[in-house]
Amino acid sequence: MAHTMTQDSGQDRKPTRKPSIADPEFSEALKPLLSARRLTESDLQVNVKKEEIEKITCPDNDLIGRDWYSFGLQKEIDSDTLNQIKEDNSTLRDRKSDLLHLLIEPKYQIRYEDIVYFHFKNDQSQFIKRVLDYLVDQRRRTEPYNPKYKKDNKPPKYTERPWQAIYAKRSKAPPVPGPRQELSTRNYQDKFYDTLWYEEKEHTKKLHNKCSGVYRLFVTDDVPPEVKDLLLQPDRYKEFGYIEDDAFTYDKIEYATQASEGVNIYKSNGFVCKASISQHNFSHVEQRLYLCFPDGTRRKLEAQLSHRNGHFKVKMEFELKHSYFNNLQHAVAIIPQYVINCLLSEKQSFSDLEEKFKPHWSEYSFMKLDDVQTQALQMITSVSSKHTADSCPPPVFLYGPFGSGKTRILARAAYEVMTNGVSKGDPFTRILICAHHPQSVNSFIDDYFARIEDEEGELPYRVFHVSRYLGNPLPKSYNSHFYTTFDKLEDLKPEKLKNVIIIASYNASLNLYHIFDVPGYGYFNYVFLDEAAQVREPEAITPLALATRDAKIVLAGDDKQVGPKTLVLGEEAQSDGLDVSLLTRLTDRYKGMGPTAATYVITLSSNYRAHKDLLSLPELFYGKLHASENKPVWHHKGPSGYRFVCSNSRLVPECVAANEEQQLVEACIVLEQVLLYFKETENERRPPQICIISSTRKQLNHIKQMVSRYPCYNILKEKRVKFLPSFMIQGHQFEAIFLCLLEPLKDGKIKEYFTKSLFNHFVFNTVITRAKTLVVTVGVVR
Repeated sequence: MAHTMTQDSGQDRKPTRKPSIADPEFSEALKPLLSARRLTESDLQVNVKKEEIEKITCPDNDLIGRDWYSFGLQKEIDSDTLNQIKEDNSTLRDRKSDLLHLLIEPKYQIRYEDIVYFHFKNDQSQFIKRVLDYLVDQRRRTEPYNPKYKKDNKPPKYTERPWQAIYAKRSKAPPVPGPRQELSTRNYQDKFYDTLWYEEKEHTKKLHNKCSGVYRLFVTDDVPPEVKDLLLQPDRYKEFGYIEDDAFTYDKIEYATQASEGVNIYKSNGFVCKASISQHNFSHVEQRLYLCFPDGTRRKLEAQLSHRNGHFKVKMEFELKHSYFNNLQHAVAIIPQYVINCLLSEKQSFSDLEEKFKPHWSEYSFMKLDDVQTQALQMITSVSSKHTADSCPPPVFLYGPFGSGKTRILARAAYEVMTNGVSKGDPFTRILICAHHPQSVNSFIDDYFARIEDEEGELPYRVFHVSRYLGNPLPKSYNSHFYTTFDKLEDLKPEKLKNVIIIASYNASLNLYHIFDVPGYGYFNYVFLDEAAQVREPEAITPLALATRDAKIVLAGDDKQVGPKTLVLGEEAQSDGLDVSLLTRLTDRYKGMGPTAATYVITLSSNYRAHKDLLSLPELFYGKLHASENKPVWHHKGPSGYRFVCSNSRLVPECVAANEEQQLVEACIVLEQVLLYFKETENERRPPQICIISSTRKQLNHIKQMVSRYPCYNILKEKRVKFLPSFMIQGHQFEAIFLCLLEPLKDGKIKEYFTKSLFNHFVFNTVITRAKTLVVTVGVVR
């Protein structure tokens, strides 16, 4: 499908024109010349820039030739204008310069292919080669891996966002209805623009219907310190408060926290202000939604509204987190064609994988691999024997269930590749590693690179965990030097980033564009994507826009856990494939590509995380799992496996679920089970990590209140027991988990709660696989 724009938004979209290369004869004649120089057609479809005119008109580098007048006529410049240029300038170079200054205007937008096409029509092969050689020389001078940097060679701080990444513009550019088409290299960007547009519309409607309304608003400084500490825009938001209203239920708080980035507050006669939703809402479980307000909000409300008991009754309209879709649309709009081509590789794209070097650098126990994992490592460190300039080599990927070592393999591969590159004196080795969840991103530092540094001392390359601000999660003091922000990273001199490993979340990697982006060439020659099955494809490709043309792209993931299949809303988006992750789509695609393509995939099945007694339930989703012969070192002597404790509150109607006595009964049972577990593990060398999980925020709040209220539960505070809703469990690992299965029903169905319900098999599998030794569930058998 294509998309159209209204007159307003269309003003910002550059007019398109048919490229000269659409001439089949010209295209055919050009292919061998481009191939010999490792150029592609897209290299020619670049606008000539004003600062390049002096260079391409000088006698030693003249790309136009003597017949500038005919070139002007071909570009539809009228003869009167050309004659005036001739009269105004006495030298040939000045005439060509004036003509090019005219042709770079938006009306003409001259591209290098126009110059080449002119010479093709005039049978001037020497000038065609001169233009192509000039482009090759420019690439050498501007490619980011050129080791000779200037000290002031910094990219511009801000890059212009495409109109697709601006909600006000794309909201006026709906997809054009038409027959559904298969995904291809030609329609890739249009298709994902359409699917994201449809899903954004669906989320906007759901957020409005679910959360907007009239509620009690409190504007006060009496809020937890985290509300102020995590404030990202302190200059603008200086007042605080919260929504606390029986009508603003726990379910609404959860959805608003995840889906909304702000709320517009209205009085009876108009708009008051826009409040920001605090990040603290992700970590507390009270029946409150904490907000941050612009300075002067309370004064405005007091002047215009009466209030009792410190609160105001106001109308609130929740605004969708359009920034998330802005980022995805941005990634789709700028993804290079050579990356798109590799994501839709054909059978002939695959070639034998050749050993680039033999991995052998790591003997550390925390990076030890079994035979299959070593095979995966060798696949990652190898190179494709054939490679074309118009596509990255086809991605390789690791598919495997929880605890099979995918993250360990990626960390080991990054270490091996970097150590080999530095030891051989390669001019640069740049690796970008992305994961979906903050805990997963952080594990690359805590579990691997911080430990490597402990073993080896100061590393001869740089490793950075990059985020928008420090504290997500908060770095520990001994490894804080690995953590930085995008602003600080930008201040580093380029020569310090010759050999670097950058670790970031998928969505945050968009911030790397204005630091490292070199359009058409990329920056990172290795891109590793962990948890690739947990994100929509447009999110997975966000870091790929920074891949070089010969980059090694590696995907790792598990499509049996929560991912797009559960999260994507709307029939249009789902039917057009947005609910299929990039990893899943490529897995299916590679199956029909023959034996060579099969060598680009490694399937893992040995489990190194969970006790063997915990594998039986996950096998319902994965098939047979193998307990590792090398048992995980958890020093555990307590109970293992699954334990079910019966209650009478597994699934109840809303009228019963609203009865606090019934909910407190189940909360009490969960806490008693935790106390029993502490007694069973009191001789452990170190306290086991424990988490209490519920699919409802309200039930978690009941449990936390009981812990605070009764001294007999103080041990849970001492042992730092975690309390997490089911939708926030991904990326975590615990020794034992305790599940509260109480869930509210609406009209006898759980559809409204399906994205977080433990009766959603993706959610259930994700939750139970967070445990290493024990899963305790509290519910009732029906």
